[in-house]
Amino acid sequence: MWIRRIVFVLGAAFAARLGAQIPDDPSARRDDLRALAEGLPRLHANAFHDVSRAEWERAVAALDAAIPSVDREELAVGLMRLVAKIGDGHTSLTPFFNPKLGFHAVGARLYAFSDGIFVRAAEPARRDLVGAKLVAVGGVNVEEAFRRVAETVPHDNDEGLRQVVPMYFGIPEILHGVGLGSPREAAWTLEKDGRRFDVVLPGTMLLGAGGRGHAGSAAWATPEGWIDARTASGAAAPFWLRHAGDLRAMEYIPDRRLLYVAYNAVADAPGDSVAAFFARVFRIAAEHPVDRFVLDIRNNSGGNNYLNAPIVRGLLRSHLDERGKLFVVIGRATFSAAQNLVDDLSRLAEPIFVGEPTGSRPSQYGDHDPLVLPRSGITVMVSRMFWPDRTSPDPRRWTAPDVSAPLSFTDYRDGRDPALEAIERYRSIARALAPAIAAGDPAAVEREARAFPRDPASAAATEREANGVGYRLLAEGRVPLAITVLRVNVERYPQSPNAHDSLGEAYLAAGDYARARASYREVLALDPGNANAQRMLRTIDEREKPR
Repeated sequence: MWIRRIVFVLGAAFAARLGAQIPDDPSARRDDLRALAEGLPRLHANAFHDVSRAEWERAVAALDAAIPSVDREELAVGLMRLVAKIGDGHTSLTPFFNPKLGFHAVGARLYAFSDGIFVRAAEPARRDLVGAKLVAVGGVNVEEAFRRVAETVPHDNDEGLRQVVPMYFGIPEILHGVGLGSPREAAWTLEKDGRRFDVVLPGTMLLGAGGRGHAGSAAWATPEGWIDARTASGAAAPFWLRHAGDLRAMEYIPDRRLLYVAYNAVADAPGDSVAAFFARVFRIAAEHPVDRFVLDIRNNSGGNNYLNAPIVRGLLRSHLDERGKLFVVIGRATFSAAQNLVDDLSRLAEPIFVGEPTGSRPSQYGDHDPLVLPRSGITVMVSRMFWPDRTSPDPRRWTAPDVSAPLSFTDYRDGRDPALEAIERYRSIARALAPAIAAGDPAAVEREARAFPRDPASAAATEREANGVGYRLLAEGRVPLAITVLRVNVERYPQSPNAHDSLGEAYLAAGDYARARASYREVLALDPGNANAQRMLRTIDEREKPR
């Protein structure tokens, strides 16, 4: 499928204030609203998958009633709120690529780190703001301000909101439209060095498309000459920041036996296709010793999903597709065709996902087409197709990492990368068990499994790895060894329904119905609605009936 993503950066050009290109005449405004209210449901693959038609129509009627009394910015934000109600990130009305909105940005950039929303960078005249934590917006505490602004943001999930809402906090027109100030300036309350203070920042910077970059890098774009928290501290850029503005890049670190690839957009570059680039990656991997292969897609917001195929094929054919060797860094900007890559790797390969949850659903609406409102010329993008992960829709709202590695402001300022640090600390239980498994020694397998170090940060990945080892042994017919691995996995992770389920399957393969039944009952104690456990208990009952 071809999922088109708007490519944008936060522009650095200054311009006179244009104002939203919303007409003043109520009848003209209603023409635009009618075009949206009728056109979006008609074009969308399933406009009411996340919001009911009745709720949507009530919101349309409320905005229609307000048309005579609201100003241009308030009406524009009202339209944004309507579009965001649809609940998919590809159906959007965004200021980032919509010059007819005429929105502006202040001279500072915010980002939602794990420990709060901080000023990451600012124009030279406001360097005093860099490193300050956001406490309130327009006199309203930051949590309530986030909730209000979030209603205007097209998104698949909460991670998408964390990516975009801090950017919107710097757009006065949006703040005004949600009751947090005037359309000319942003009022923030900040904390720094134990002091709380208020600032009022004028919106003077034209916000729109242009410049070098891609969608995922927008949060890290810093206009030339601005003061950035990391560069101000003198910290060197980690790999992911060093390459944040590139479509893709590769680095091999011989002394760490680490091959790192930043894959920031699913797009061919002039004279260098995705396929050609990854052919070079796999050639380097074949010619050099690699203990860890890192595919970093935390800043990848999509593109042409068909271009991912050579990556998946190349990994599956290489020695890199191995538990504990293949790591994929994901995050809130991982969206659209990048999420499709996550889905494919989850299903076909042996990756360990590290970082933050993705900003996209595994099953998503996409392939958006423009809907141009007739009187203002504002463009709304509307998803026209639904792409399920696998053969049926996946209900998850994101893909969660196996190893969580959130980024704090201190990490950013000091040039640290928690994701890469977690990868380099990670120990693979599959590798640890390999010699004992090769020897076919159940006692040695149990001893090594019990001795494997416990790392709370890597618990999900280790459990999943051990589970995978057990299933491979089952597939090979080595049932006693599989039971040993899966039994120790249950002992290490007794609150995991999946661990108990897998052990039940191994006992069933061994014909040990009593222990299999006990395992599936444990699954139901932890997850009462688990359909597989219910089905397997019925299967056991059938097998035990006298013939």
